[in-house]
Amino acid sequence: MLRDAPDVKHLLSSVFCALLLSACSDNADVLAPKAVMAITVGRGGEAETRSYPAQVAPRYSAAASFDVPGKITATYVETGSLVRAGQPLARIDPGASMYDADSAASAERVAAGAQQQQATDMERARKLLAEGFISQAEFDRQELSFAQAQAQLRTARNTRSAASRQAAHHILRASRDGIVTSLTAQIGQVVQPGQSVAVIADPATKEAVFAVPEIDVARLRSADISVGLASRLDRIIPGRLRAIDPAADPRTRLFVAHVTFDAGPNEAPIGGSLRIITRMSGGAQATSVPATAITQFRGKTIVWLLAGSPARVQPKTVRLAGLRGEQAIIASGLKAGDNIVVAGAHLLRPGQIVRPIMQETSDRL
Repeated sequence: MLRDAPDVKHLLSSVFCALLLSACSDNADVLAPKAVMAITVGRGGEAETRSYPAQVAPRYSAAASFDVPGKITATYVETGSLVRAGQPLARIDPGASMYDADSAASAERVAAGAQQQQATDMERARKLLAEGFISQAEFDRQELSFAQAQAQLRTARNTRSAASRQAAHHILRASRDGIVTSLTAQIGQVVQPGQSVAVIADPATKEAVFAVPEIDVARLRSADISVGLASRLDRIIPGRLRAIDPAADPRTRLFVAHVTFDAGPNEAPIGGSLRIITRMSGGAQATSVPATAITQFRGKTIVWLLAGSPARVQPKTVRLAGLRGEQAIIASGLKAGDNIVVAGAHLLRPGQIVRPIMQETSDRL
C-alpha cells in the first residue's frame, strides 16, 4: 500500500496541471484579446442616383404565320406599320392549294352523282321488293350500297371544305390590332406552317428594357425607379420594376431588366429611347461599408458588431443592396454610430473579446 503512494501523488499532480491549463485557456480572451480593425458606421448621405439607357419594348407581342406551306409572293406591311385585325400582311403562291381545292371539288361532284344514282336504285329496289320481283337479300345489298354512297359523299364534302380553307390561307391576316415590330420573312422565301413571318405587338402595353451588370441586380430591386422620356427631357415619370431575367446574356454577361411605366401613346413609341434613373433612398439609411466587413454566419449575411467594455463582438444580420468597387452597400441592418469589424471577420465567434483598432468612419453614400 505504501508503494502506491508516489503513484497517487503523481496522478493528483497531473490533474492539477490540467485544471490550471483549462483555466488559463478560458481566460485567454481576457489576458490577450484579439486585435481587430474596426470603423464607426456613418449616416446614409444623399441618395445615390444612377442612370441606364433603355429602349421602349412591347410587353405583349405575337408572331403571325401561315397555316400552309408556300412561297411568299407579296408583303403588304413594313416594320413600324400600324395594322387592324383582319388586315392582310403577306401572300404566298396559291398554286398548289388552289389545285387541291379544285381536285376536292371535282371529287365531291363525282361522289354526289354516285349518291344520287344509288338513291334512285334504292327507290326502284323498294318497289320491286314490294311486287316480289327481288328477294330481301338483294334489297339489303342495295340498301348497303346506298349507305356507302352517302358516306363517300360526306367524306368528299369534308375534304373539299378543308381544301377550300387552305386555299383561303394563302393570304396572311393580322389577328389583332397592333404595330408590326419586325418582318422575319421576305418575298421569294419559302415558309412552312407555323414559321414566323411578322411580329405584331400591342402598343398599349409598353415597358422599358435595359441591361444591368450583376453587381447592380440586388441594388436595383430595392431602389426607387423613374423613367426619363427622350421626347421630353423635362418629363420624369415613376417606374416599377416588373422583372429581371433570371439568366445573364451569354455574350454580354448582363442581366435584362423590365420596368413598367405610364406614358401617352406618342410620348414613348415602341423602339424609342429612354433613361432609367435609379435612386437608393437616403431615408432608408442605406450606407456603405468595406466589403471585408461582410461575412456569412449560420447561413446569414452578417457583420460583427462591437459593444461593451471590454469590447465583445456579436453577429448582426444585414441586407445587401449591391456592391460598388470595394464597398458593400447596406440597405438595412445598420444604423449610424454602430461599430463594426472590417478585418478578420471570418475568424471571430459570438461573444469573443477583442481589442478594436478604430479607423476612419465608413464612407457614406
